[in-house]
Amino acid sequence: MPGHVELFPRSLLDCPFQMQTHRNAEWSPFRWLKPEWLLAAFVVFVFLLGGGSRNDLDSLPFLRGVSAVLLVVLLLGCPGRIAAAQRPLLAIGIVGLFLLIELIPLPHGLWSMLPGRDIVETVDKTAQLGSIARPWALEPYYAWNALFSLVVPAAALACLALADDAPERRLVTLLLVIAAVAAALGILQLVGSSGSTTYLYRITNRDSSVGLMANRNHHALFLACAMPLIALWMSHWHGRARSFAGVQIAAGLALAALFPLIVLTGSRAGLALGAIGFVAALCLYRVPDYTKSRRDVHLLRFDARIVWALMVVVLVVASLFAGRATSFDRLAAAGGGEIDRLTMFPVLGRMMIDHFPFGAGSGSFVPLFKFYEPDSLLNPSYYNRAHNDFMELLIDHGIFGAAAIVAAGLAWAAGVRAIWRADAVERRSFRWRAGATGLWIILLCAVGSTVDYPLRVPSIQVLAMISIFWIIRAARRSDGAAARSQDH
Repeated sequence: MPGHVELFPRSLLDCPFQMQTHRNAEWSPFRWLKPEWLLAAFVVFVFLLGGGSRNDLDSLPFLRGVSAVLLVVLLLGCPGRIAAAQRPLLAIGIVGLFLLIELIPLPHGLWSMLPGRDIVETVDKTAQLGSIARPWALEPYYAWNALFSLVVPAAALACLALADDAPERRLVTLLLVIAAVAAALGILQLVGSSGSTTYLYRITNRDSSVGLMANRNHHALFLACAMPLIALWMSHWHGRARSFAGVQIAAGLALAALFPLIVLTGSRAGLALGAIGFVAALCLYRVPDYTKSRRDVHLLRFDARIVWALMVVVLVVASLFAGRATSFDRLAAAGGGEIDRLTMFPVLGRMMIDHFPFGAGSGSFVPLFKFYEPDSLLNPSYYNRAHNDFMELLIDHGIFGAAAIVAAGLAWAAGVRAIWRADAVERRSFRWRAGATGLWIILLCAVGSTVDYPLRVPSIQVLAMISIFWIIRAARRSDGAAARSQDH
């Protein structure tokens, strides 16, 4: 149009990670950075720095700062490319908006109508502080921390959407390499002393194998999630058909070795998670189509899963006789931490009822529990979490937390339904099996959340975002295939 002046060159409005092939295209510092490289670098970055859930980790400001910058760059520079993750990103945005509402100071009259604020009012009157405007959240500092924690999973979703299906199997390989590094580091931690530098975090389980995490339960969950990932990797293995039998046996050994490694963590919850992960691997595994014509592969097709199960039994028995099966030792011991957690349930129930229906606000558990903690639970340590994330959500957010739990459950069930409806052709694709793997990993995280708080750990959050993205892609493709089949 004559006389029209562009304020910004069109190249500056394009996604900086879009490959530019035109000879005269303006140079960009991101020109040679492929989206899958960015995704891989971010996943490794989070697993190295985000293995703990505490808000006072030295690595946390750097981790969240980089994640926030990356998220802003992708949202502003590549809005069209990350549209595939718009629904989970919208969900994270709604959660963030809700947390912001909890931080808005309310007039004293309105705030005092919220349930469970009596003791604070008594303190205000005793100290003659007058009518103070306070936010919904009883502990705003922890509520701000919860709000800032959303940038890591949001940045992971943006990177996944940008890469789309380019990495696929390479991302699975990367996750398995990280799991192998974590397992090896966990073995070194057991071999070394409790003050060894192999422990990456100051506050950790120094008598256990924790790998890249700060908590043995989270390390056990990550190893359990590696089991269905191995099945996914082997089901879509692309190599020479004649070497498949040996690779399959090696993968079976790796899968079988994960369960004893979980036992060595000392995590009692890890025993159940490992069993679920192993069942998931057996359900997900299939022999790749292009190898089925070989006689040796045909024989292994029946025997492989039985061999895997036998190897698990042998390795677990060996660890028991070696005296390092700390999970079984702690399970058999009376009067451990799990007994204390069981006695916590009536206390948690009272906290939830006293603050129903609006909750105490995000991050309020630690200061609030001090008012409810009975003398029988007093000891030199303290409870930084409810060790049941579902209960803690109800304590913090009341009916809104209940709505979030129900919505998450319905979304998972919808994913199961959509993936289950896929036809035989679609079930042979990597996208479908990745979606099914994602469903199993989300189930493992949900089971782990009944006795702990894995989804408050940045690295586990990223693993969950990868799983959710896989589920969304598989469900969308399965729905499309089902619609086409009905048309015909």
